[in-house]
Amino acid sequence: MGYLHQGALPVGGKYVAMPEKWDWAESVLHEVLVENNLPFEEEAGEAAFYGPKIDIQIESVNGKEESASTVQLDFISAERFDLSFINEAGEKERPVILHRAPLGSHERMVALLVELYQGALPLWLAPEQVVIVPLADRHVAAAEEARKMLHNAFLRVRVDERVESLQRKLAEAWQGKACYVVVIGDREVQEGHVSVQRRGEPARKKASVAELRDSLVREVAERQ
Repeated sequence: MGYLHQGALPVGGKYVAMPEKWDWAESVLHEVLVENNLPFEEEAGEAAFYGPKIDIQIESVNGKEESASTVQLDFISAERFDLSFINEAGEKERPVILHRAPLGSHERMVALLVELYQGALPLWLAPEQVVIVPLADRHVAAAEEARKMLHNAFLRVRVDERVESLQRKLAEAWQGKACYVVVIGDREVQEGHVSVQRRGEPARKKASVAELRDSLVREVAERQ
């Protein structure tokens, strides 16, 4: 849902006292919303002091309404800073400034995404993309080699070398919202592959580290 935030009438006090420009700016934003067939509500008294604006609202998982982005039509700052440009007729003309924040506050947007997906972000965005779990100390060297190969492809990866059970390591990796867990044991070392499980999928698959790297790099590039 979008909101067209207008100035209070009469314009003045909280807002710049230029009624004709206020009417013009509000009509422009109103026309844009109507022509694009966008649903919106008009809210008097919620504009910025220098002009009306469009706010895009979204609903959080808790049902709270948040401003996700905004577009503001500023017809006063150019006057105050004495800004101008040369138009097609070779004459000086005063510009109208468009304040555009497609994500609004980046911190708020990230918080909303984390909340919405409960931290289970896609591979390209996840802070921890791959967790490698060696089954025993003798598998740590192979795990470290796999880590280096994935790290060199700019993937965010770590090796869980703790002396814990496989079940606990897996549970904590999934709880931490890792996208992939790689398990390396005797069979994997002997056969030259790793066991890979993707978050949300029940079964592990076999792949070489090179195949895994290429697959993950492609998934990141395609923003799947």
